Amino acid sequence: MDVYAILLSKLSSIECFYELSAGTFVEIKRKIEAGEEPYEPPYFDPENDTDTEPPFLEEWSDADEFQNIVGQAAVSLVHSVLKDFLDGFLTRDGQYETAEKYFSARRNQIKNESWFHRYLAFFAEAYGVNWENCPVSPEALEEINLARNDMQHGESGFRLSRYRTEAHRQKFPAGIFASELEKNHPDWSSGEIKVSKETFLEAVNRVKQFSKFVEKHSPWRYSTFEE
Repeated sequence: MDVYAILLSKLSSIECFYELSAGTFVEIKRKIEAGEEPYEPPYFDPENDTDTEPPFLEEWSDADEFQNIVGQAAVSLVHSVLKDFLDGFLTRDGQYETAEKYFSARRNQIKNESWFHRYLAFFAEAYGVNWENCPVSPEALEEINLARNDMQHGESGFRLSRYRTEAHRQKFPAGIFASELEKNHPDWSSGEIKVSKETFLEAVNRVKQFSKFVEKHSPWRYSTFEE
């Protein structure tokens, strides 16, 4: 089973999902900013009109939030695909049952350890993986893991977006899911998980590079795998 090829295929599908879904809201924002139909700004009389709020501000804010929600959903899918790859890797190599026993024992030994760190430990022991040689640090993947956890189980506000927990913010104060406002003024920010197109693509690239490094350690990798 070419688990790396499957990973790339799934990531490509998620990229397509993001472009098609987020693109709708990007276009709405562009039309509002350009004053294009159906968002032509109404006539403004500077002598009699007292409302200085930009026209269609609510519509722009909704589109911006919905674009972000699509990004959050896409990052959650990226996280799931990473987990699928690691499980598929272990299954193909005949190591899954051994790994499950290892994970179970480690849960009793180390409390509150994330699933991802258990996998890192197993790969280090079973395959001799030196994570210091990985082109993407495990911490960079852990940030995606934390974001996914916050999206699924974290704090919510008055709208649909989810927010980074305090532990997440403390570990990655200027992480890829922090807004520019939060990076510049951490005490002023709500901690909303912000997923731009650039942020989403960065998460995809991290998973690709990390998984490619892992795949190199398997004696069963397919000939289609590129070094």
